[in-house]
Amino acid sequence: MFITALDLGTAEIKLAVAEVGKDGKLSIIEMVKVPSGGVNKGEVTDVEAATAALEAAFDEIAGIDKAVLDNLFVNINGRRVAVSGSRGIAAVSRGTNEIGQEDMDRAIAGAEAIKTDRNLRKIHTLVQEYIVDGSDQIQNPLGMSGTRLEVYSMIVSAFTEALNNLTQSIEHAGGHVEEENIVYGPLAASHAALTKAHKDLGVVLIDIGAGTTSMVVFEENKLAGIKVFPIGATHITNDLAVKLKSSIAAAEKVKVSFGHALAKEVAAKDKIDLADIDARLKGTCTRREVAEVIESRLAEIFELVGSELRAIKKTHLPAGVILCGGGAKTSGVIDLARQELNLPVHMANCEVNVFDVASQDILEKLDDVQFIVAAGLLVEGNSQLGGQGSVRGKGMIGSIKKLLKHIKP
Repeated sequence: MFITALDLGTAEIKLAVAEVGKDGKLSIIEMVKVPSGGVNKGEVTDVEAATAALEAAFDEIAGIDKAVLDNLFVNINGRRVAVSGSRGIAAVSRGTNEIGQEDMDRAIAGAEAIKTDRNLRKIHTLVQEYIVDGSDQIQNPLGMSGTRLEVYSMIVSAFTEALNNLTQSIEHAGGHVEEENIVYGPLAASHAALTKAHKDLGVVLIDIGAGTTSMVVFEENKLAGIKVFPIGATHITNDLAVKLKSSIAAAEKVKVSFGHALAKEVAAKDKIDLADIDARLKGTCTRREVAEVIESRLAEIFELVGSELRAIKKTHLPAGVILCGGGAKTSGVIDLARQELNLPVHMANCEVNVFDVASQDILEKLDDVQFIVAAGLLVEGNSQLGGQGSVRGKGMIGSIKKLLKHIKP
């Protein structure tokens, strides 16, 4: 059986294919990256262009097996995803007052029954805690005694149009994705980038993509906040193109080859001959000028994150900041994030022991922070299918009933 992760980004499509072994572990056999299309700020806005890009991506893995797209897990991002808190209550049904699975299901169903915009469709119910007769902070009440069971959940919903555009693009390209296999991007990333220790201590994961930047906060092993901002690394490229009066392609080359996130660390006299980048360009610029543009935009991103952390009162997180995404590969970004957020900062590291790795090439791609979301989608897929590789994601997302049947008393 295969599980395929599809990270449909604004600039690139990342695919990761894993085979589920008899022991339930995942063996990653392919990871590919191709240009994206029809996606703006994390959302499909042109089904035809997205379909063409997905067809090219699926062609890259078509030779593996005809069943390679049977279990497809895909992320969704963008501004049209809503997160809200909800409570559900159930009276314990057994005369012995022992809490059973049916009591938990009824409490969760009550939390899911909240009224939402009719244009929204629920994609996740994230159980945060249970409360038994007023006692809170309970992770698993199964088998406990009580008369009143409450549950506090986070409901993640997406606009129907955004979901339809995503699924239609995939289907037109020859794939198919079940709705329960659509995963909110920040949660997918958290499966691969965060350990239980991170989540217990308190941590914020920042994924700087091309069109969006997402953040997800955990504390005491519970989701404390989640947000997607419509700004990312392509905005840096656009700023540079304006500054240099160049094409987007030339600005991207300058950013990748000479960029740095802290202008003060770059010598003011270091010059870049723009004709070396693009023969149509004339003159020079300094590396510091380039760094100033990059620093300004990245500082804006970290300010948005900082404002959200202050809003949810999570400014003191012992495990600090974990960075991932293509924008996180900018030289000096760790120091800038530390300066702007006043927290310890580390680059994301995908725990290889979750997977069996088929080759050195796959191992190197797992070390690439751009593949974090794809790796997290594999973990979520394995969790939903009952595999052993679900150590990070178990209990967080997917169909809540599928999740709960795996919880042991």
